[in-house]
Amino acid sequence: MTTVDRNPGKAGEVRRLPDGSIDRRAEPSEAHPIQWSANRFKALAEASSQVISAANVSEALSTLTEAARMIIGAHQAVTSMARGPDLSQADSSMSLSDKYENWRAYQPVPAGSGIYAMVCQDNQAVRMTQAELEEDPRWRGAGINASEHPPLRGWLAAPLTARDGRNLGLIQLSDKFDGAEFDGEDQAILVQLAQFAAAAIEQKQADDALRESESRLRAVVQASPFPMMLHADDGEIKELSHKWCQLSGYSREELKTHFDWIERAYPGEGQDAAELMAQEFNEEGEIPRGEVEVRAASGEKLIWDFYNVRIGRLADGRRLQISAASDITERKLAEAFEIEYRRLLELIASGRPLEECLTAVTAAVSRLQPGVRACVLQCDLDGGIFERSYAAEINASFGEGIHNAPINELAIGTCGEAIFRGAGVTCDDIRTDERWSESWRELCLAHGIRACHSEPVRESGERCIASIMLCFSEPRRPTPWELRIAEFASHLASIAIERDRADQRLRDQEAQFHALAENIPTLCWMADATGWIFWYNSRWYDYSGTTSTQMEGWGWQSLHDPDVLPEVLGRWKSSIADGTPFEMVFPLKGVDGAFRPFLTRVVPVRDEQGKIVRWFGTSTDVAELTALRQTANLHNQIVESALDFAIITTDLEGQVTSWNGGARNIFGYDASEVIGRAADLIFTPEDRAQERADVEMRRAQKHGSAENERLHLRKNGTKFWASGLMMLLLDREGGRHIGFLKILRDRSEQKRHEEHRKLLVDELNHRVKNTLAIVQSLAQQTFRGEHSSLEARRAFDGRLFALANAHNLLTQENWESADLLAVVQAATHAHDGGGERFVIGGPSIRLEPKTAVTVAMALHELAVNAIKYGALSVENGEVRIEWHIKAGLASQPRFQLRWEEDGGPVVRPPLRRGFGSRMIERALAIELNGAAQLYFRPEGLICEIEAPIPVERNN
Repeated sequence: MTTVDRNPGKAGEVRRLPDGSIDRRAEPSEAHPIQWSANRFKALAEASSQVISAANVSEALSTLTEAARMIIGAHQAVTSMARGPDLSQADSSMSLSDKYENWRAYQPVPAGSGIYAMVCQDNQAVRMTQAELEEDPRWRGAGINASEHPPLRGWLAAPLTARDGRNLGLIQLSDKFDGAEFDGEDQAILVQLAQFAAAAIEQKQADDALRESESRLRAVVQASPFPMMLHADDGEIKELSHKWCQLSGYSREELKTHFDWIERAYPGEGQDAAELMAQEFNEEGEIPRGEVEVRAASGEKLIWDFYNVRIGRLADGRRLQISAASDITERKLAEAFEIEYRRLLELIASGRPLEECLTAVTAAVSRLQPGVRACVLQCDLDGGIFERSYAAEINASFGEGIHNAPINELAIGTCGEAIFRGAGVTCDDIRTDERWSESWRELCLAHGIRACHSEPVRESGERCIASIMLCFSEPRRPTPWELRIAEFASHLASIAIERDRADQRLRDQEAQFHALAENIPTLCWMADATGWIFWYNSRWYDYSGTTSTQMEGWGWQSLHDPDVLPEVLGRWKSSIADGTPFEMVFPLKGVDGAFRPFLTRVVPVRDEQGKIVRWFGTSTDVAELTALRQTANLHNQIVESALDFAIITTDLEGQVTSWNGGARNIFGYDASEVIGRAADLIFTPEDRAQERADVEMRRAQKHGSAENERLHLRKNGTKFWASGLMMLLLDREGGRHIGFLKILRDRSEQKRHEEHRKLLVDELNHRVKNTLAIVQSLAQQTFRGEHSSLEARRAFDGRLFALANAHNLLTQENWESADLLAVVQAATHAHDGGGERFVIGGPSIRLEPKTAVTVAMALHELAVNAIKYGALSVENGEVRIEWHIKAGLASQPRFQLRWEEDGGPVVRPPLRRGFGSRMIERALAIELNGAAQLYFRPEGLICEIEAPIPVERNN
């Protein structure tokens, strides 16, 4: 920019006097208008335009500084921005002529004081001559950089003032060309230029802040760990997060260059998403949000919790919005899975037919993924052919087409290959896939199946038993969601098929059992858990000549010897009660009327929880040794089914030779772990040290059997109480001793019951003795002081009745404790008349048995006294019984009970104390570790009782 001509004529001036005041006489007025030269005016306009056109604040400051120096004509110009409340200067720009070349090294930024503060604080232009500047104390003595500042040689400054009057900074000139002083025209030009510049700088600051804010907003959106997008309301995307691209499957460029991203990302749901973005904040100020289905680029369906926020407007007036989402696909899918899983498990567990269960599985697939059909193809037990098919959405002719089709790698497409390989197989286009046989391809295409995915269905042993086929109506590959559905359906189909096969095995076993039971040469029967016999084998009816109607339930008693029947009934009912096996030899009457001895064994059959569901019994004719030999096999089965009994055999050296299922259940060892080992491994270390196993075998050899009642040891190291018997094991033919038979059962529970029973008996004995002592004391006290034997007996009866009531109350609570309210009600009930003579109230307090009895007896004595002499002896008298917990130590709280009579005859202190008074005042103190006090007021008797409360019974 070149220097322009100046007209230094007499223009108005604004001068700052040495004392800091403004010389108003020098201000321009209408009478003396400023005359600017045309060149200066043009230069001012150009400078203003350049400042306004600057790209940012820094460029605007530089342009302003250079223009001001050149238009006015000065060697030095500085523009600086005010910063903070102290108006210190920052962001400055300097323009210097060659004369002041050395000033370029001057770096300190002016502080917010001195002559700079004059301009910024008052927002007024200041013009000073060199002489005035030299004399002004704010220049020489104020600024912190005054001593270092180069000479100014005259100074002119104008404030940069914002539209709201806020100071933005200042522009200052010094050392006018040719050594002249700054005049009024210079000041007017600088003020005008400062006004244009302030407006431009304020706008640039706002633009810079907006750009910085937008930049930060873009950075936040881009780095967001959630799907987030910054966009205009017409769909133009400004920025989006990496997570949005990652989850949707679309690249940043694909989304930012297509305004139809809503329709692309939400096919079929785009309108909902667009409506959501158009919503305003509701009346409560809540952000519009909702669940939106998203179709990723891969075709996978996602579910987003979508919300939209409007944050402002763009320069062109469009609204700027942030749309964000949280991927809730997993949660929503898990909810859908759980609903279907529960529904199908309930159906399978209810025992519904296999066809209904597997068809329901395929229907669930279509509900989880609309448009996808499913089919379960079940193979035979050998896994060689397809036996059945089940489908809710596919015509039955599809299943007919695959019936008896072989299962191998290629013959039946993906279904056979999935079973053959034991892994999922996908075909994305059946029409072109070379693995498919022509007949299978035509069958699928005829039913609208263009692509499929097959997942093997495995049983618990990992053997493939079926295939679940997901069918697609167009060529494509399954999405990850559809693969999960296939695994889900495979799992449920496996459960349904295994349950059906298990039921069939059970039915087969039942049939085999009945066939076996009907053909073995022994009498067999079954009863329910209560002992009611509901089935006999044919041998029973052949032997007895009876009918099922005659024998049902307890009808079998008619075949027993009347002399033996009571013992049979007693032992049988005992077994039913405690769940132990029954064994006894007794006679049974045959069709010929003759009795023959039978060995009857009955064992309980338990479910998985150990509950007895039925009893299985056999009666063997022990008169025939041959019959025993023929039933040996059955007995072994019974022994194995007697899971509550450990039945063990050993050789003569004590080595285990057999170990039944009951032994496994009781001790925890499998047969393979103990057979061949010494039987003393089930003895405790203490018994092994004393060679108890050898002692037991010697005793059995000497006496034929040896009882075994002691602690034994399980595999896991725990000890338990067992009861049993060791017997000699004899050779059947010659009766030769060949080993030992040991039968044990776990009696831990019975042992605990016996110990508990003994404890109860001891407790009962103790309480009976205490009760007898109380009765004895009552008798002595009653009959010692009474004049009339009839009156004494009545008093004694009343006291016994009160004692009995207290005992009844404690018996209802198992003699553990009694509620104070119940004790009071029981003690006063017999004396209440119409039910309105006693007013009772207080908090719930549990009393020890001893305390409850003592309080009950005291209340009885008070009630009897009130009936004879007190409030209950007249019609309108009443008794108020109240209690409360007395404040004190928490470790030993106490309660206080108050008996107060009112409305009775005038009360006078007795001349002598009877049993009741003595019992209340003395016995309570001794028995309860408490205190009792009687107050004989004329208005009515008052009795106050205080005793401790058992903490463990009152939380």
